[in-house]
Amino acid sequence: CIDCCLTYKGMYDLMSKEHGRINSEYGWNLDNAMIFNHVDAFMERLNDVIDICESMIVFGRLDETESIPKPQFGGTSGGEFETTSARVETNFLATLSALSTDSKELILNVHKNEWYEEVIKYRRTVQSMEETVQRLVSNVFQHVCNIEEALESLNILLFYSYRNTIRKTFLRQVSNVWVMFANEIDSTSQMLMDRSKLHESWVPYYAS
Repeated sequence: CIDCCLTYKGMYDLMSKEHGRINSEYGWNLDNAMIFNHVDAFMERLNDVIDICESMIVFGRLDETESIPKPQFGGTSGGEFETTSARVETNFLATLSALSTDSKELILNVHKNEWYEEVIKYRRTVQSMEETVQRLVSNVFQHVCNIEEALESLNILLFYSYRNTIRKTFLRQVSNVWVMFANEIDSTSQMLMDRSKLHESWVPYYAS
Protein backbone atom coordinates (compact mmCIF):
# COMPACT_ATOMS: atom_id res chain seq x y z
CA CYS A 1 0.00 0.00 0.00
CA ILE A 2 2.82 2.39 0.84
CA ASP A 3 4.47 1.65 -2.50
CA CYS A 4 1.18 2.40 -4.26
CA CYS A 5 0.93 5.76 -2.50
CA LEU A 6 4.52 6.62 -3.37
CA THR A 7 3.93 5.60 -6.99
CA TYR A 8 0.85 7.81 -7.11
CA LYS A 9 2.83 10.77 -5.79
CA GLY A 10 5.61 10.04 -8.26
CA MET A 11 3.16 9.98 -11.18
CA TYR A 12 1.66 13.26 -10.00
CA ASP A 13 5.12 14.83 -9.80
CA LEU A 14 5.95 13.60 -13.29
CA MET A 15 2.68 14.93 -14.73
CA SER A 16 3.08 18.29 -13.02
CA LYS A 17 6.57 18.73 -14.45
CA GLU A 18 5.40 17.69 -17.91
CA HIS A 19 2.45 20.08 -17.71
CA GLY A 20 4.77 22.87 -16.64
CA ARG A 21 7.07 22.14 -19.55
CA ILE A 22 4.26 22.14 -22.13
CA ASN A 23 2.36 25.07 -20.62
CA SER A 24 5.19 27.14 -19.23
CA GLU A 25 3.02 30.24 -19.36
CA TYR A 26 0.63 28.90 -16.73
CA GLY A 27 2.81 26.43 -14.85
CA TRP A 28 1.43 24.09 -12.19
CA ASN A 29 0.61 26.29 -9.23
CA LEU A 30 -1.25 23.87 -6.96
CA ASP A 31 -0.88 23.28 -3.22
CA ASN A 32 0.81 19.88 -3.02
CA ALA A 33 0.47 19.74 0.77
CA MET A 34 -3.29 20.05 0.52
CA ILE A 35 -3.52 17.57 -2.35
CA PHE A 36 -1.50 14.88 -0.56
CA ASN A 37 -2.65 15.58 2.97
CA HIS A 38 -4.76 12.43 3.19
CA VAL A 39 -2.26 10.34 1.23
CA ASP A 40 0.57 11.28 3.60
CA ALA A 41 -1.67 10.69 6.62
CA PHE A 42 -2.62 7.27 5.26
CA MET A 43 1.04 6.31 4.75
CA GLU A 44 1.77 7.39 8.31
CA ARG A 45 -1.04 5.16 9.55
CA LEU A 46 0.35 2.26 7.51
CA ASN A 47 3.75 2.75 9.13
CA ASP A 48 2.00 2.59 12.50
CA VAL A 49 0.48 -0.75 11.46
CA ILE A 50 3.92 -2.04 10.43
CA ASP A 51 5.36 -0.97 13.78
CA ILE A 52 2.58 -2.77 15.64
CA CYS A 53 3.15 -5.94 13.60
CA GLU A 54 6.88 -5.85 14.35
CA SER A 55 6.14 -5.32 18.03
CA MET A 56 3.86 -8.36 17.98
CA ILE A 57 6.86 -10.50 16.98
CA VAL A 58 9.32 -8.96 19.44
CA PHE A 59 7.18 -8.53 22.54
CA GLY A 60 4.32 -10.97 21.96
CA ARG A 61 6.08 -13.82 20.10
CA LEU A 62 3.26 -13.61 17.53
CA ASP A 63 4.79 -14.53 14.19
CA GLU A 64 2.87 -16.10 11.31
CA THR A 65 5.97 -17.62 9.70
CA GLU A 66 7.79 -19.18 12.64
CA SER A 67 7.21 -20.33 16.18
CA ILE A 68 9.21 -18.30 18.69
CA PRO A 69 9.92 -20.35 21.83
CA LYS A 70 9.35 -18.89 25.26
CA PRO A 71 12.65 -17.58 26.67
CA GLN A 72 14.21 -20.01 29.13
CA PHE A 73 17.30 -18.88 30.99
CA GLY A 74 19.72 -21.00 32.96
CA GLY A 75 21.63 -20.20 36.12
CA THR A 76 20.51 -19.07 39.54
CA SER A 77 18.91 -15.90 38.13
CA GLY A 78 17.19 -17.66 35.24
CA GLY A 79 13.80 -17.65 36.94
CA GLU A 80 14.02 -13.91 37.55
CA PHE A 81 14.89 -13.25 33.91
CA GLU A 82 12.03 -15.44 32.71
CA THR A 83 9.62 -13.57 34.97
CA THR A 84 10.72 -10.25 33.49
CA SER A 85 10.33 -11.57 29.95
CA ALA A 86 6.90 -13.02 30.71
CA ARG A 87 5.76 -9.75 32.30
CA VAL A 88 6.76 -7.80 29.17
CA GLU A 89 4.85 -10.25 27.00
CA THR A 90 1.75 -10.13 29.19
CA ASN A 91 1.75 -6.33 29.27
CA PHE A 92 2.15 -6.13 25.51
CA LEU A 93 -0.67 -8.57 24.82
CA ALA A 94 -2.94 -6.54 27.10
CA THR A 95 -1.95 -3.35 25.27
CA LEU A 96 -2.54 -5.01 21.90
CA SER A 97 -5.95 -6.27 22.99
CA ALA A 98 -6.98 -2.80 24.18
CA LEU A 99 -5.71 -1.26 20.95
CA SER A 100 -7.67 -3.77 18.88
CA THR A 101 -10.85 -3.10 20.85
CA ASP A 102 -10.67 0.68 21.05
CA SER A 103 -8.92 1.67 17.82
CA LYS A 104 -9.75 -0.91 15.17
CA GLU A 105 -12.04 1.54 13.38
CA LEU A 106 -9.65 4.47 13.78
CA ILE A 107 -6.23 3.38 12.63
CA LEU A 108 -6.75 3.55 8.84
CA ASN A 109 -9.48 6.17 8.82
CA VAL A 110 -7.61 9.39 8.09
CA HIS A 111 -10.75 11.42 8.79
CA LYS A 112 -10.63 10.45 12.48
CA ASN A 113 -7.94 12.18 14.50
CA GLU A 114 -8.60 10.18 17.67
CA TRP A 115 -6.00 7.69 16.48
CA TYR A 116 -3.17 10.10 17.28
CA GLU A 117 -4.03 10.00 20.98
CA GLU A 118 -4.21 6.21 20.92
CA VAL A 119 -0.90 5.77 19.12
CA ILE A 120 0.85 8.12 21.55
CA LYS A 121 -0.32 5.99 24.48
CA TYR A 122 0.76 2.85 22.62
CA ARG A 123 4.23 4.23 21.87
CA ARG A 124 4.77 5.23 25.48
CA THR A 125 3.90 1.72 26.61
CA VAL A 126 6.17 0.12 24.02
CA GLN A 127 9.01 2.47 24.92
CA SER A 128 8.75 1.30 28.52
CA MET A 129 8.91 -2.31 27.32
CA GLU A 130 11.97 -1.55 25.20
CA GLU A 131 13.76 -0.11 28.21
CA THR A 132 12.83 -3.16 30.28
CA VAL A 133 14.18 -5.54 27.62
CA GLN A 134 17.39 -3.52 27.28
CA ARG A 135 17.95 -3.87 31.02
CA LEU A 136 17.12 -7.57 30.76
CA VAL A 137 19.73 -8.12 28.05
CA SER A 138 22.38 -6.31 30.08
CA ASN A 139 21.51 -8.20 33.28
CA VAL A 140 21.60 -11.58 31.54
CA PHE A 141 25.15 -11.02 30.32
CA GLN A 142 26.29 -9.80 33.72
CA HIS A 143 25.68 -13.36 34.92
CA VAL A 144 27.43 -15.09 32.01
CA CYS A 145 30.53 -17.03 33.09
CA ASN A 146 31.83 -18.62 29.89
CA ILE A 147 31.50 -18.64 26.12
CA GLU A 148 28.96 -21.47 26.13
CA GLU A 149 26.59 -19.54 28.39
CA ALA A 150 27.12 -16.39 26.33
CA LEU A 151 26.20 -18.12 23.06
CA GLU A 152 23.15 -19.69 24.66
CA SER A 153 22.02 -16.29 25.94
CA LEU A 154 22.45 -14.71 22.50
CA ASN A 155 20.30 -17.42 20.99
CA ILE A 156 17.57 -16.95 23.61
CA LEU A 157 17.50 -13.16 23.20
CA LEU A 158 17.85 -13.11 19.41
CA PHE A 159 14.21 -12.29 18.61
CA TYR A 160 14.41 -9.14 20.73
CA SER A 161 17.05 -7.83 18.31
CA TYR A 162 14.39 -7.54 15.58
CA ARG A 163 13.45 -4.26 17.26
CA ASN A 164 15.68 -1.40 16.08
CA THR A 165 15.80 0.26 19.48
CA ILE A 166 16.97 -2.98 21.11
CA ARG A 167 19.30 -4.16 18.35
CA LYS A 168 22.13 -1.85 19.44
CA THR A 169 22.10 -3.31 22.95
CA PHE A 170 22.05 -6.85 21.52
CA LEU A 171 24.90 -6.19 19.07
CA ARG A 172 26.98 -4.72 21.89
CA GLN A 173 26.71 -8.07 23.65
CA VAL A 174 27.59 -9.87 20.41
CA SER A 175 30.80 -7.83 20.30
CA ASN A 176 31.53 -8.71 23.91
CA VAL A 177 31.07 -12.40 23.13
CA TRP A 178 33.56 -12.12 20.27
CA VAL A 179 36.06 -10.55 22.67
CA MET A 180 35.40 -13.32 25.19
CA PHE A 181 35.92 -15.94 22.48
CA ALA A 182 39.16 -14.32 21.30
CA ASN A 183 40.45 -14.20 24.87
CA GLU A 184 39.70 -17.89 25.37
CA ILE A 185 41.50 -18.74 22.13
CA ASP A 186 44.54 -16.72 23.22
CA SER A 187 44.48 -18.32 26.66
CA THR A 188 44.26 -21.83 25.20
CA SER A 189 47.04 -21.12 22.72
CA GLN A 190 49.28 -19.79 25.47
CA MET A 191 48.54 -22.81 27.66
CA LEU A 192 49.49 -25.20 24.84
CA MET A 193 52.68 -23.27 24.14
CA ASP A 194 53.67 -23.34 27.81
CA ARG A 195 52.89 -27.02 27.97
CA SER A 196 55.05 -27.79 24.93
CA LYS A 197 58.04 -26.14 26.62
CA LEU A 198 57.95 -28.63 29.49
CA HIS A 199 59.01 -31.60 27.30
CA GLU A 200 61.28 -32.13 24.38
CA SER A 201 59.35 -33.01 21.26
CA TRP A 202 61.08 -36.40 20.97
CA VAL A 203 60.47 -37.40 24.61
CA PRO A 204 57.23 -39.27 25.41
CA TYR A 205 54.87 -37.10 27.44
CA TYR A 206 54.79 -39.48 30.42
CA ALA A 207 58.50 -40.31 30.32
CA SER A 208 60.13 -40.03 33.74
